[in-house]
Amino acid sequence: MIPSPMSLPKPVMRTIGLLSAALALSAAGMGVACTIFPPHAVWVVFGFELIMCLAGVVGLLFARGQFQEGQGMTLLCVGGTVLFAGFLSFLSTYGPGGIVFRTNAAATSMTPWFVSRIALGLCFLSFAAYAVLRRNPKSRAYIVRGLVASVVLALVVGGMYVGRNALNSMPGAVRGVIFAIGALVAVIGVAAAGHCFIRAFECGRPEQLPGTATPGA
Repeated sequence: MIPSPMSLPKPVMRTIGLLSAALALSAAGMGVACTIFPPHAVWVVFGFELIMCLAGVVGLLFARGQFQEGQGMTLLCVGGTVLFAGFLSFLSTYGPGGIVFRTNAAATSMTPWFVSRIALGLCFLSFAAYAVLRRNPKSRAYIVRGLVASVVLALVVGGMYVGRNALNSMPGAVRGVIFAIGALVAVIGVAAAGHCFIRAFECGRPEQLPGTATPGA
């Protein structure tokens, strides 16, 4: 394990281990099921479930202390793999309406399975963000600023959408000015929120941590 403050708390590591085990076992189970039970093996789903099973193994290794030099990146890769592979697996069965596990039986929808994959992927992505943002108090300040900018952006865009009928009834010049101001505020909001969120993660880099000597100093 890498030394504090970068090492994650044990409850977090245990949770990551449990989620990874659930991911690996469920992916292995579905991979076997979609090749044995259907009249014709669904090899596309098998391939994506195999990828997710391997992602779960990586998560288990992480929970056991491996890949600690890049905690956020490791968990980001696991979560991203689950979301991407789960989405492609779902797409491969969406057209037929699911998977037919028994002859002359109706297709079983894979939507609930896909939703579980989204939930798992988002959990890993949340832990990836936590692993980076917890290292430096400055990260939390930037996150707050980013959220404030995001709220302002949402209020502007939402207000213009809700009041679109009223805007359309206004004279063209007035409507154009309002749209121009709204677009300007939206662009500034996106830029400000993006900058703050990116800066928050940059503050989590090892060389940005409090008490870390600046190279060449």
